[in-house]
Amino acid sequence: MKKGLILEGGGIRGVFTTGVLDAFMDNSIEFDYVLGVSVGVTNGCNYITKQRGRGYRVLNNFVNDHRYMSLRNYLKTGDYFGWDWIFNDLQLKLDEFDYEKFHKSDVEMIANITNCETGLSEFYKLNSNENFEKIYKASHAIPVITSPVKIMKSFYLDGGISESIPLKRAFYDNCDKVLVISTKVENYSCKPIKSHFLRMYYRKYPKIYDALINRHTRYMEEREYLKTKVDEGLAFAIYPKKSTHFVSRVENDLKKINKLYEIGYREGLKQIDKINLFFSSD
Repeated sequence: MKKGLILEGGGIRGVFTTGVLDAFMDNSIEFDYVLGVSVGVTNGCNYITKQRGRGYRVLNNFVNDHRYMSLRNYLKTGDYFGWDWIFNDLQLKLDEFDYEKFHKSDVEMIANITNCETGLSEFYKLNSNENFEKIYKASHAIPVITSPVKIMKSFYLDGGISESIPLKRAFYDNCDKVLVISTKVENYSCKPIKSHFLRMYYRKYPKIYDALINRHTRYMEEREYLKTKVDEGLAFAIYPKKSTHFVSRVENDLKKINKLYEIGYREGLKQIDKINLFFSSD
């Protein structure tokens, strides 16, 4: 059986997922395939290398470091994230990411990114990919506060613009059963957005604007599809029991961040027996 894992995005709210995955690592919950959206890519990479606690540690040590993410970075480079510092200092020196273990892993790590010209998702395997850094950056390229990332001849943004819960892709990639970790409550309702600013800002990429203003419809369809697959016994979903919106997408309050991590960790622990049963049953 090919066991899949999908990790939704949500900016700093992804620390809920960080907690869930640390609980999984403490209980030897394994997958063959991981598909990350936005910050879900970061969580997935740390999970594949089994660097338990790294995601939590990085936020606690660097979330208020302007080199990591800040308005200063945005004004200087057009990106809220300090990518040169992240890849050259954070990942290699300050809190090393285990690149060797990641690229040798048998677990597929897939990143979802949005093509600016088409407004559609594209999926790339990150393991042993020569464009790892560019795809990683594109997967975190939040609209407006980060610049599109050029990969070969096209430009890309955050995959959550086009597909936030790409469950259909996991089944397309031959997963038999899939566990989805959402950063939103089960009864969450995505609201439409209308913005003349966004229309002007993305006038060069009208498909991105279209994807953004129609995202609420697509997102609710993805949630309904997930519910259908849960009812069929092919998917298992973990949601926070209460809204995570007390943490903003770019939160820097460590008390709030740590609280949401603990909520995620406890929720992960609660689900261990159910997850084992889910993957062991026909």
